[in-house]
Amino acid sequence: MDDIAQVVARAAASAALLPVGVIVLAPDGTCAYAGGRWSELTGLPHETCSGWGWLRATPSEKRSEVLAWIEETGSRPDLPLAYQSTSRDGLVQWVRGWLQPVVGDGGQVVASVGTIQDVTELAQSEARYRQLAEDPSNAIVRVDRSGTVTYVSPVFRMLGHPAADHTGASMARLVHPEDLHLFADRDTLFDNPDEIRHRRFRLIRLDGDVLWVDGRSHGTVDPVTGEVNEIQTSLRDVTEQVEIEQALRESEERFRVLADAAAEGVCISDGDTIISANAAFGALYGYEPEELIGMNASAFISPDELASVRRSYVERRDVNGEFTAVRKDGSRFPAYGSSRRATYQGRSVRVIAITDLTALKLSLALEERRRIARDLHDGLAHELAFIASKTRTARRCSPSPEVLDALASAADRALDEARRAISVLSSREPPPLPLALRQTAEDLCTRAEIGLALHVDDQIRVPGETEENLLRILREAITNAGRHGQAEKLTVRLWRDSRVHLSIEDDGHGFDASLPARGFGLVSMGERARAVGASIEVVSIVGQGTRVEVSL
Repeated sequence: MDDIAQVVARAAASAALLPVGVIVLAPDGTCAYAGGRWSELTGLPHETCSGWGWLRATPSEKRSEVLAWIEETGSRPDLPLAYQSTSRDGLVQWVRGWLQPVVGDGGQVVASVGTIQDVTELAQSEARYRQLAEDPSNAIVRVDRSGTVTYVSPVFRMLGHPAADHTGASMARLVHPEDLHLFADRDTLFDNPDEIRHRRFRLIRLDGDVLWVDGRSHGTVDPVTGEVNEIQTSLRDVTEQVEIEQALRESEERFRVLADAAAEGVCISDGDTIISANAAFGALYGYEPEELIGMNASAFISPDELASVRRSYVERRDVNGEFTAVRKDGSRFPAYGSSRRATYQGRSVRVIAITDLTALKLSLALEERRRIARDLHDGLAHELAFIASKTRTARRCSPSPEVLDALASAADRALDEARRAISVLSSREPPPLPLALRQTAEDLCTRAEIGLALHVDDQIRVPGETEENLLRILREAITNAGRHGQAEKLTVRLWRDSRVHLSIEDDGHGFDASLPARGFGLVSMGERARAVGASIEVVSIVGQGTRVEVSL
């Protein structure tokens, strides 16, 4: 092809068929033809393109590149161009163009053909997809200055219906009414494209449920106009996180209300450090609440007991027991501590409840005194009164052997009651039931010269009141076996199945159980058994002995 006229003819034919602008340049760079959409896309009338006028459609920063390409001699590659252009209608758009040399049959450049195409929509799409690629897990929504949704990414389906349904809707319709105030200053982002704002707010799903999201908003620069005309927000669903945080706050609030209302002192320790405490804990130890935070838990325990308490904390998950507590002023008091491991604010802690036992110890001591007084009244005082009465009678007349035997028995019983009271008062705490049974049975049988067989489960434990009444029944049964039954051998058993059982069986004379009971012993045993919710069975056969069994 040696003629520029032929190049122009072919370019015009192509421009009539394609949605592009076409320009043909002579070898010296002047315009030989401009057609198709060239005038529309560049905003230059056809007559303005003649000569070097066409160069006005090229941005100034690109012109030197274009001129250098035209002036280049010999073969040269195609020249791609991408730039902003203002159309004939005044719209700014993004265009892409090419300049290609046309070489004649002699090898010389006879013309240059240029094309221009509107790629505005493609440029915007590329920008959006680039942002999607950078943040594929979050939903992206764009709004214009009027607050209208212009674009949503597919992840936006988390609202409960297709993402495309939101385009053209007002963003205010999607935001929870109570959170709209968070966007009152939204328009300032159009003037500050470098600013990034973070908000947590609620969106309303199609089904009416609420979705909590963390939003990251900033102005976006249009790749065509270079202006900020949209605000883009990246949204991350944090509903589950918010619900967990809310549940944690509610749990902590419930704990705080309960702790503040509790009479016991309650604190939370992380390791040995107090991180929270209720008012009762401070009052118990004589500290202001703010003083307690950060204190070492060992400061509240007597140094003499600190090592054993620490060992219990290491060996066991839950720790309960008595200890000596130390107040701020150095004074001490008996306390009961209950410690449990728990999870608080994502970490493992101990929740410790402290009870002041001072009043309880005093109450128990008074109750023990009253109990001892009752026992002395019912036992020792009764026997001494009997001895005194019989002694006065004996002074007036010679006592019979039966009277002397009765006086001796009463004296023995009085002595037993006195020894028992002394033992209780001198011991710091009563021995467990199995040991107390052994000691009592061995002592009584030795004095009564009765052979003893013991079968006792040493693991059995019962409350103090129950233990006392069982020992009373044992004493009464052994005394009766020796005094009335003339027994030579006695067997004591303590065992457990579904209940705890105590039996005392002798080989004495026995008695007729169908006859009315004589004396107070059997009646007393029945009353003591019922006092602790137990049942008692007394089986006796004349000449074969007696068995007393208590079950509780």
